[in-house]
This record gives sequence, structure tokens and C-alpha cells, in this order.
Amino acid sequence: ETGDRTGREILNALFKEITGLGFVGLALFLTFHTGLGDAASERFLGEAVGAEGENALAETFEDVHIMIFMLMVVLLFQATAAFWTGRRVIDCWSKYSQTRSFGTADDSLETMFVQAGYLERRPNKA
Repeated sequence: ETGDRTGREILNALFKEITGLGFVGLALFLTFHTGLGDAASERFLGEAVGAEGENALAETFEDVHIMIFMLMVVLLFQATAAFWTGRRVIDCWSKYSQTRSFGTADDSLETMFVQAGYLERRPNKA
């Protein structure tokens, strides 16, 4: 249950990031396809759209949009790696928390150390 809650929190954070980036992309798309971008370029940069239809502001926003997309891809890979690493750690510690320290049972730490060669069982001479 803990791993599922952690995964759900990671997915919720990712969806918030993707949604935010999607709204930024939509706003930029609408701005430059309705002509507002051309007017903003002329007002803020002091230059109109070039003869070949180039708009310095639009190209800058396009470059930034590509960088943000690449950042999102890296974020997705990092979140996936964090999720799977966290899942493995949770499973490992869950196993250890349920393991007995001493005894001859197969799942006790003493038996694991004997099987790995760190300990040797000797009869009690008392």
C-alpha cells in the first residue's frame, strides 16, 4: 500500500507538470496563430515580421517550447527511475522488517549468514 501511495503521488506531480506545460504550449500556439504574436514582436522588439515571414519572437518561443518539452521528457525518465528505485527499496526493507534475527528457519538472518558463509553453526557445549 505504501508503494502504491508513493507511485500515485509521483504520477499526480507528473500530470500537474504536463498539464501546466500543455497550457503554456496552447497559449503560445494561440498567440502566434491569431496574429497577436506578430503585434507583440513589433511592439516589444521594434521590428515587424520579416519579408520571409520570420518572427524573432515566435522563433524564440519555439526554441523555448522545445527546451521545455525536452525538460519534460527528462522529468518523466527521472520520475520513472525514482518510482522503480523506491519500489525496490520498499520491497527490500519490507522483507527485512519481517525477518527473524535468530533461529534455524530458512528466512532468519542467522540462516542467511550461515548460507552466505559469514557464520558457522556449532553445537552448544553447555
